[in-house]
Amino acid sequence: SGVNANFLAASLAAANLDAAPSDVNIVGELAEALETDSSQKTAWRDIWSAGHGVGSITDIPTVTQLVDRLEAEYHAALVAQQRQVAMLAPAAGSK
Repeated sequence: SGVNANFLAASLAAANLDAAPSDVNIVGELAEALETDSSQKTAWRDIWSAGHGVGSITDIPTVTQLVDRLEAEYHAALVAQQRQVAMLAPAAGSK
């Protein structure tokens, strides 16, 4: 696909694939992934990738810290959205 990614070594090894293939046939890979025969390992279905956003990771929080952060970010986004909606609503008594 041309997407920069780091393919997980375990899934490549399990599929008996080289970590640095010399030629990629995207159409063929997609066709293989859609086949019902699951005995053949294919990209998109059996080969896992990671790293698409790894450059944006700046810390490794605990699960508790991550859940707390996500909750706080959710509530902050909700408040910001409510403010935006309130600014779009017509003022009381105006037509």
